[in-house]
Amino acid sequence: MSEAGARERADAVPLIVSGRGMTLTPALKMLIAGKITRLARVVPRIVDARVVCVAEKFRRTARITLRARRGTFTSEATAGDLPAALDAAAETLKRQLREAKERRTVSKGRAARRGGTAVAGPARQDIVARRLVDKPMSVDEAQMQLDAGREQFLVFRNAQSGEVNVLYRRRAGGLPVTFRTGNALGLPLGDAVVDRCRADTLLQHVPDPARVVAELVRVTRPGGRIALLEFDQATLAIDHPDRPTTRLIQDEVTQAFAQGWAGRGLRRLLAAAGAADITVDALWVDSEHPFLRRLLAPSLHRLIARGDISASTADRWQQELDQAAAAGRLTAGAVVFVAAGNVR
Repeated sequence: MSEAGARERADAVPLIVSGRGMTLTPALKMLIAGKITRLARVVPRIVDARVVCVAEKFRRTARITLRARRGTFTSEATAGDLPAALDAAAETLKRQLREAKERRTVSKGRAARRGGTAVAGPARQDIVARRLVDKPMSVDEAQMQLDAGREQFLVFRNAQSGEVNVLYRRRAGGLPVTFRTGNALGLPLGDAVVDRCRADTLLQHVPDPARVVAELVRVTRPGGRIALLEFDQATLAIDHPDRPTTRLIQDEVTQAFAQGWAGRGLRRLLAAAGAADITVDALWVDSEHPFLRRLLAPSLHRLIARGDISASTADRWQQELDQAAAAGRLTAGAVVFVAAGNVR
């Protein structure tokens, strides 16, 4: 994974911008510098700022860290595109800065009424994980590794479930996170016991998505919020000169999923489960060429096996796809839907 860094200044704030797995264009750098400038208006005494942009499959992550005289503030957000991730991270950071400023103002006011001098307490710091352990391990092994290091939490892949998990360190010792493996169609939790629920690219793989969403609503407390992210496989679009073959392949990909149309049904599912204040956003996500080939390979094999297309047609189709990607003129991707609702 490549990393490119650039040092700039925004209204006298030293700014370090780096990209991992992506190239930061001048336009993106200007966008980042503008956001740091606006944040500096909230807390003018910023020592320096660091912005890290990470490209992953279908996602872009932005991490913003501001060092001010009264503490360090960090925010991280992930979205379908980098500008959206930067917006979300900047908004979260702005709230942190304003809350810190309000706490200082309240402290000064109380001290003035007592006739004393306000003493500012330590600024709240948000800690961001800096390690991802790729090797699968058990929760006990992850805890041992966390105990052996100095970081506040560890991101690792659970050997039992295959999922990415996080272990947090408490200042007084112990771990405030409980890991449970269960069936999404019947979660091993009581009613109204969690504050937030989130499911990413899950519903497209289950036989009864309505039951899964109903379970999320069941375990969430009134006033809590549920967020869902799902690709709609039927929106898969590939720019290719052989339209008949492309249509066959796209339809085959959709049919391969248990719920190929999951994305467009999120509002309906949340409403049926009783959620309120539902919002739905749709984002186009580019498919990188290597991932696209891996995604399409099983569908091509099935089409050939059924006799829907010949092996020579499939080879020619793939060669034209590869040539378009090599020339930088391939457009391919799908729409991801992000929906959220409140539990009443």
